Amino acid sequence: MSLSKRLFYFRPVIIVADSGSTKTDWIAVDYDGNEILRSPTEGYNPMIVDTAFVSASLERSDLIAVANKVDHVFFYGAGCSTLERNQVIEKALVKYFVNAKIHVEHDLLAAARAVCKHDDGVAAILGTGSNSCLYRKGQIVDQIPNLGYLLGDEGGGYGLGKRLMTAYMYYELSPGLCNLLEERTGINRTTFVQNLYTTELKNRYLASFAPFCFHHKEMPEIRKLVRDNFNDFIVHHLVKYEVVEGEKFNFVGSIASIFKEELERCLSDHNLVLGNLIKNPIHALVQYHLATQK
Repeated sequence: MSLSKRLFYFRPVIIVADSGSTKTDWIAVDYDGNEILRSPTEGYNPMIVDTAFVSASLERSDLIAVANKVDHVFFYGAGCSTLERNQVIEKALVKYFVNAKIHVEHDLLAAARAVCKHDDGVAAILGTGSNSCLYRKGQIVDQIPNLGYLLGDEGGGYGLGKRLMTAYMYYELSPGLCNLLEERTGINRTTFVQNLYTTELKNRYLASFAPFCFHHKEMPEIRKLVRDNFNDFIVHHLVKYEVVEGEKFNFVGSIASIFKEELERCLSDHNLVLGNLIKNPIHALVQYHLATQK
């Protein structure tokens, strides 16, 4: 059924958005859960972008087809952890979805609701960046500080890309791997530095090298980079939570998903148990909000 026909028969009343540092997934549904529209946009991390960036990105999106018909927008975003940061996003959403009530929450709560549901556990995000929390009775009760890409983001795509490119720049990769990296990415040591320091979103640029690691993860050098990246996250974050014996560690995000086997091995090395793991929490969030709206 075409979009115009779907809009005729159904009134989209809810939009759920899951935003990381790289991209935002949007889904509009009616009260019966029928999907009206799905539209990706750029990532809206208020630690990196401002209201003008979000507004301009929305204006370029397909969301204009339903913008005036939405009653509620539930936006979960990386970096949305303070009132001031949330307002960066909220100001753009209020202007765009003029008839909707806007809800801006941290993506960490989205991850916990998606993978833990009503169970207790640790919820973690491993996408472009990283984060984690201890989830009890439907609430986040503890969180190791997220220092952002300047000081943290261990375990995610940024952390992996940074490790890869640091090793490359310091001549710590084998010549064969260096040649393969240059051939597949089109960079050399001069152009990489130029690109890194002239690009606006440096964390995304470094994270863009993570897929190279996935495609060559059987190489011993790459395996070590992936393992070290996950171990950093486990040591600096996960082992610090006070959990009961056997409590599981649950993950959301692209890096956790594509490196699932490697992640599970690293967790096992630290006597931690992998629980639920999903790449994208948005469908679970849609069901959660449909239930609360009824």
